[in-house]
Amino acid sequence: MVLYHKYLIGESDLFDPFRFVQLDTDLALIQTGTSSVSPDHRADMVLSFLNEHSIKMEWSNANPELAHMIHSGSLPFGDIQALFHSCRNHPVFKQGLEQYIRIRLR
Repeated sequence: MVLYHKYLIGESDLFDPFRFVQLDTDLALIQTGTSSVSPDHRADMVLSFLNEHSIKMEWSNANPELAHMIHSGSLPFGDIQALFHSCRNHPVFKQGLEQYIRIRLR
């Protein structure tokens, strides 16, 4: 079975946020949607979930409300998840994407 990705990421592509306008919209919604809970481990938890579909227990224990929001599907991860899935085999692109998300979710 052939697996098709929503985004086509090339071997030499670098992450450029201007190419992914929806990403900014989703990150702003995540920032707003999580503003009422502790920011502790926010970026780590989101990135861990997007990368591994899991969150470290110590982070979940430190910020259970955010862990619940992430696991409940109430945050708009669709396009971000698709982008992560598409760059799974492109570590340089993925590293740039992760750095950008960390900056936006401070």
